[in-house]
Order: sequence, then C-alpha cells, then structure tokens
Amino acid sequence: MKFIDFSNDGYTRQNRKKSSQSVNLRNTDHATERYDEVVRLIRYGRGAHDENLQYYQDCYVEDYITLDGNDWTYAQHRNVDVRPVAEDFQRVVKDYLAWQIGEIIRNDNVHEESLDTNYEDCTLTDDEAEALRRINEGKVKMKEVSIVDFFDVRNSHNILKSDIILGSGNTPYVTASEGNNSIVSYVSYDDEMKEEGNSIMIGGKTLVITYQPKDFFSNDSHNLVLRFNDENVRTENIQLFFVAALYKSLSHKYSWGNSISNKKIQTDTVLLPVTSSSTFDYTLMETYIRALKKNLIGCLLNKLHANGKMKK
Repeated sequence: MKFIDFSNDGYTRQNRKKSSQSVNLRNTDHATERYDEVVRLIRYGRGAHDENLQYYQDCYVEDYITLDGNDWTYAQHRNVDVRPVAEDFQRVVKDYLAWQIGEIIRNDNVHEESLDTNYEDCTLTDDEAEALRRINEGKVKMKEVSIVDFFDVRNSHNILKSDIILGSGNTPYVTASEGNNSIVSYVSYDDEMKEEGNSIMIGGKTLVITYQPKDFFSNDSHNLVLRFNDENVRTENIQLFFVAALYKSLSHKYSWGNSISNKKIQTDTVLLPVTSSSTFDYTLMETYIRALKKNLIGCLLNKLHANGKMKK
C-alpha cells in the first residue's frame, strides 16, 4: 500500500465566496508538480533511489495494512520518533502544576506550603540533578512495551453535559478538552457513574491525556480510563511521566477522524526507561518528575517572593 500526506498540495485557499477562482485558489508552492508527483507515486511507487520523490520525500510511506484493516491512514504508518524528550515532560508537569496552583488560588489559599509540602526546599538532590541530566541529554536506555501490560483499560461512563448542573458539587467533571487538567466544573451526580481517581484519562476524540488524582465523572467523548495494575507504582509522579510518554507514542496515530478506542489501544506500545538489567526504571521516573516540579515551583516561589505576593 502507498500512504501519502497530501495536506500540502501546493495551493493556497481563501474563504471568499464571491471572489473568483484565481483569488480563492492560488498556486503558491508548485501545485502542478506536486499533483504530477502523486500520480507517479501511485503508478510506480518511489522508484529506484527515490527517483519519483521530490516534494513528498518526508510524506510518503510504502507499507502493509493489517488483516483487520483498521490502520488505513498515513499517520499510522509514517516513521515517527516516539522517544519522549525533556520538552514532553516539561509540558505535562507545567500544565499539571498550573492547574494545581489555579485550584489553590480559587480556594483563596495562596500559602507557600500549599503548593507542595514536599518542596518547601526546592534545592535538587544529587539523584534529582542526575536524573535531569540523563534525560535532558538523552542518555537513558528505553524499551518499547505494550501499554496494556501496565494498565487495566476501561471505557469511561458517558455523562452528557446537559444531564449535569455545573458547580453543583465537589467531584470533577472531566472532558476531552485541553487546559485546567480537562476539568470543566465540579458537580454532583450519581456516585455509581464515578471513575476511580489516581488514574490516567485519555480523551477518546481528542487524545488529550491527563492524570486525575481524585475520583471524577467523565463526559460523553468515548474516553478511556487507565489504572495501573501494580499499586506500588501508582504514584502521581510516575503517572505524570507516563502521561508524557503515552502522548508521544500515540499522538501521531490518532486524530478526530481516527480516534483511539479500547480495542485499538490493546496493540499500542509506549517507550519507557529501563535499568542496566532491563527492568523498568520507576525510580528514575519518580525522581525526574520530582526534579522538574522542584525547578518549576522554586522558580514560581522566587518570583512571588520578589514581587511581595507570597504570604508567610
């Protein structure tokens, strides 16, 4: 099979209904040549020494589909580096801390100890500094493993927004949206529809992945709830590490038109750090995320102290 990302066909389009075609559709990037190249690729493939590839060099894959036929999109076959890097983890931790701080402010409790009682001193230990260095420099051995080897994966309950009253309770109502840890409001609803907290939620339609520390209600976006099988590693920091690693592994495969599902995730994999003896390095995961938190919280506290905004 031939898979092509044809999103850039060389034409620039504008939404002007009363304008002429010359205005609405303009050849701005070798459109004619790009269409000719697609025809050649379909008829002859990439050719010897990629002679038929010029404009779609990085957007063309020749591969096989499975017997199930559910891997028919280009995104599922392109070669993508799914190794999580420092920026992936920083984004996850920043977003999570921003939500936590927002909760503190919303509850009118901006005391230093409220940010995290474990991080009153944000000086990194030697182990934390070493974890940062190793991951920042990409000097960590990684292993590709099946996601379902670690998690019990379940479909969430589906609660329509029209069926709840926003602000009616204390339980998070979580959706597949980005921002605020995907929490839209806090509501009261049927307790039997709650999802168990201290788990990871994947937005089915949007692939937004979040760690949910408390029991929550889920909206109707065909979301998945992932709960660690091993309760000994069911910590906040390790699960935040997994959030970043999962998103890096899955984001290139799924989109609104090809959403993730419980069936599909059964064959999906994730890259995780392992020790020299090839056991999963949970200590590194925990230490690294703790180090990121210390750096970010320490930076925030310094700014608040400097501006005289932190209560003693």
